[in-house]
Amino acid sequence: FLRAEILGTTGAGKSTLARGLAHEMSNVRTGLPYRKSPVAMILSAAQALKIVGLPRNRIDIQVWKNTAQLLFFRRACQKGVIGQTSPASHLLLDQGPLFQLILAGKEGLFALESSLAEDVLKHFNRIGGIGINLKMDRNTLRQRVVDRTGQPTRGAEISDSAFEAFATDYDTRFQALTSALERTCEITSQPTPEQTVQAALENIAEIRKQL
Repeated sequence: FLRAEILGTTGAGKSTLARGLAHEMSNVRTGLPYRKSPVAMILSAAQALKIVGLPRNRIDIQVWKNTAQLLFFRRACQKGVIGQTSPASHLLLDQGPLFQLILAGKEGLFALESSLAEDVLKHFNRIGGIGINLKMDRNTLRQRVVDRTGQPTRGAEISDSAFEAFATDYDTRFQALTSALERTCEITSQPTPEQTVQAALENIAEIRKQL
């Protein structure tokens, strides 16, 4: 089964691409199989509290959730809950464990050289995971972030120059992460969602031929 995660800066179109790919495929799961291992989920949540401390605000809660997801992914892979054939469906993740590693790095929690990050990357490679890095022209990306009404993001609240630094920082982190992956591809956002989906399908098919 396909194991893939879509990466990209806020506004690049990750969710749109994920929905388009899921529409073109059958038997697709777009989230980690938490319900298949509730014990692992509870243990991971508890361990995350020990790492980040008791959440005091919304940002703390998000950091805790991100850390818990990383810990769950590692534990689920160790227990065989997530593998090349388990769950028996395609996994197509948006803001999955790889993206959580990016956020953890930005928050100063885990470097890519940390044992947790190394374990997450090792398991992602072991299950045949593909990192799909979705790119978009900077000007278009900036406008899309600004136009995201009702979805406040860091990118929408800063100046153009600060946004450039913000996006460049993400790109640098994405490049460092994808260099640690055995299977990865870079997709440039196309004029239409359908064209972007087609480009992603072609890249995925080419990579899977080599497995």
